[in-house]
Amino acid sequence: DFEVETNETKLVAQEHGGLALDAAQHLALCLALAKQQHENWLRDRHGDGWRYGVKFSRTEKTDPLMRPWDQIPERFRKPDLNLPQTMLNLLSNHGYAVLPSKDLERLLRKAT
Repeated sequence: DFEVETNETKLVAQEHGGLALDAAQHLALCLALAKQQHENWLRDRHGDGWRYGVKFSRTEKTDPLMRPWDQIPERFRKPDLNLPQTMLNLLSNHGYAVLPSKDLERLLRKAT
């Protein structure tokens, strides 16, 4: 439940069952997933003999993106904003709810 504009990301909080979906938390989740995907990609590439190089070369197995997430250029650190929402929608369609732990604790306190 967010809007994506072509030149900037705009997440709009939605109200579901009395809980506001926090756009900042959603973006943080997207960034965490992007970092994890990059780490997995690095590990796979290293396992296949790839290494850092100033230029990309299939024959030399070098790639300038073979660096930790924080060291790659900003233009390559764009999180996929659709994947987390797709995952959340899939879980919701199967009867699951995903809540931040602070919201779950608040609900549990109200229930007792």
